[in-house]
Amino acid sequence: MHPDVPWQSTGTAISDTEARGGVLGVTPRPPMARMPCWRSEAMVVSEAPLRMPSLRACEDFKQPWKAIEVSNSDNTYEPELTGLLIVDPYNDFLSEGGKLYDYARSTLDALDVVEHMRQVLAAARAAGVRVFIAPHHRWRESDQYSRWKTMLPVQASTAQAHAFADETWGGTFHPDFEPRRGDIVAQEHWLSSGFANTDLDLQLKKTGVRKLVVIGMRANTCIESTVRFGAELGYEVTVVKDAIGSFGAAEMDASLTFSMPEYASAIITTGEIVKKLSA
Repeated sequence: MHPDVPWQSTGTAISDTEARGGVLGVTPRPPMARMPCWRSEAMVVSEAPLRMPSLRACEDFKQPWKAIEVSNSDNTYEPELTGLLIVDPYNDFLSEGGKLYDYARSTLDALDVVEHMRQVLAAARAAGVRVFIAPHHRWRESDQYSRWKTMLPVQASTAQAHAFADETWGGTFHPDFEPRRGDIVAQEHWLSSGFANTDLDLQLKKTGVRKLVVIGMRANTCIESTVRFGAELGYEVTVVKDAIGSFGAAEMDASLTFSMPEYASAIITTGEIVKKLSA
């Protein structure tokens, strides 16, 4: 394990009994602290200053996600049954000068993510598909986080960086994805899933939506969690793979190769979804 990167700096500690297999006699597992750190460049919660991932150009990777195809030619996107879900379209993510923009720049540039998001949104509006926004929790000076007994690393790092701060430019939506009259902005999600502890599921069901087209940020956290949760709730979820971004190609690869294909009904390109919405 990298000496500067604790595997688990907050949360529940693992007892010696659990580490030896617990009272049920299951196969022993090593304590979390001894597990290999497969990603030493990740954001870490510790007493040390916040460290973000090293920036790498997408050229350093083989970009295997570009070859990922989970496409069903029979998928249909009836306007009355379909919703476009834009996840976390904040300036801090998508606009130059945003607090997290430099960490996402490599994938945003390589895939032309913001432009593809614009194209999907325009096609959805033209087709009469209802637009939903699933926003991440905004940091606030008097935040409830301050009274929490425990906090997960991704929450702590976001709070420490004051990401998506309320009433700031970074905490407002990118100007191309601001809601219009008739769009629905769900309650802010606390962790990653746009569904957990929000009214998103209620809003979708009350408007008759059964199929979701998902774009936005960030592939291996909020996008992946929202896709999983939506599938669990019975929605048919389509991921537009070149209209989502992350903090590097490795994150995109992990999500689009191993996780999302298990839950998404389709993983397609902007060109494909625009064509289907325009049919």
